[in-house]
Amino acid sequence: MYSKHTNATAKFATFFQLKNVNQINQQALSRDMTELQNMKGLLNSQRIKLLFGHYGIELIFQEDNIRISNLHSNGIMRTCAIVNFSLPIPVWLKNTHNKIYHGSSIGQTIKDQGFELTKGDVYFGVVNLPKAVKDKMETDEDLAAVHIYQLLVKNPETSQSLVYCTISEVHSPLYFTLEDLRQLNPESQKNSNLTELGQKSLKELSTLDQYFTLSKANQP
Repeated sequence: MYSKHTNATAKFATFFQLKNVNQINQQALSRDMTELQNMKGLLNSQRIKLLFGHYGIELIFQEDNIRISNLHSNGIMRTCAIVNFSLPIPVWLKNTHNKIYHGSSIGQTIKDQGFELTKGDVYFGVVNLPKAVKDKMETDEDLAAVHIYQLLVKNPETSQSLVYCTISEVHSPLYFTLEDLRQLNPESQKNSNLTELGQKSLKELSTLDQYFTLSKANQP
């Protein structure tokens, strides 16, 4: 489980020009309250496995400090995760970072290595789905909920800490709506202003198709 970084702010908005009519209402719950209550405090990987019975990671693209992953169940994308690592990585975290960089789950790997995780919400909103992501999610929906947050990692033995990465998670409309995310993160509704960090992360989301194209080009 994550602890909450209370100094960070969470924002709710719609980014990019939204178009077309979607069958799934992002402003309404798609899961019942009991189901959502049982998922509070769980890692995203744990939620996917709980709901769909399977969880796996497919690395789409990785270069320098950027990592794009397909968090899936039985090959169907449930979350497209875009990670921006904060470089350089300190010596005490390098072994853990190397495992993550080679494909291991971020949250679970950090926990398994004995470090403390604090999650600071940055932005909650709705975005247009890039075509490559829609194909991976096997959906005709145009809109999806996005959650942007930072992970702060602390070494309990030395009290050293750092902002390890910024993560943008685009959730399949068949997984979570924006209102589902709001219910899972009730404290995150207190603020609504979009920060510079949030704007930067959203801009990166608009270029996802090119990363999927690069990934295909680099396949043997």
